Amino acid sequence: MKKVILLLLLSLVVFAIHSGQEKGPEGFAGENSLELAHTFVENSPTHKFDGSGLVHVRTLQARCPGCWVFSFDFESRHAGHGDRTNQMVAQVITPHRAVISVEGGSVVGAILDDQWDMINQKSTLPPAKCGLEDCHGMEPICGPNPAEVCTEMYQLGDRCRRFVKCEIIDGRCTLVETDEFLSCKACVEDCLENFSDDGPKVFECESEC
Repeated sequence: MKKVILLLLLSLVVFAIHSGQEKGPEGFAGENSLELAHTFVENSPTHKFDGSGLVHVRTLQARCPGCWVFSFDFESRHAGHGDRTNQMVAQVITPHRAVISVEGGSVVGAILDDQWDMINQKSTLPPAKCGLEDCHGMEPICGPNPAEVCTEMYQLGDRCRRFVKCEIIDGRCTLVETDEFLSCKACVEDCLENFSDDGPKVFECESEC
């Protein structure tokens, strides 16, 4: 009889330990959280674009009730993060590490490679420099090395440059041409066409653009 009672007590202890491992304090199963996190990474734009070999590599149970942190590894065939459709990206096998935080059955945090917010689909790194790399002309160039010093020599169309700006879009320094810039540029081009043989007239016309 004592052996039977002892076996029952051991069974209850094992069950309690097993239950504690599988479920958080609020009862949301850890295995369900893992499946949720796995599905989130699998359906993320970076993985869907060209990812493969998704594997779960680590599990941590956080202190808050029903909180878990899962780590996953996978590879993609191109560099970069997110949906890279129509982007010029290097074709190279790129390893990724995704860290997913689950709380109460919802993904509340997701960071890829310590630099990409998988929920908001944007970089977590400080913004890179982005500005006009040249000083004159109607074909402005944006890039990570903005011009710090410009000559005072005025060139035709320089007045139009005040209508352009450089912005980081999808991780790239991009020239944003406003309607005002396009209108000003077209006006200057008309001046060049109408007064191609008269330099002073061209600049006089351009001053009205």
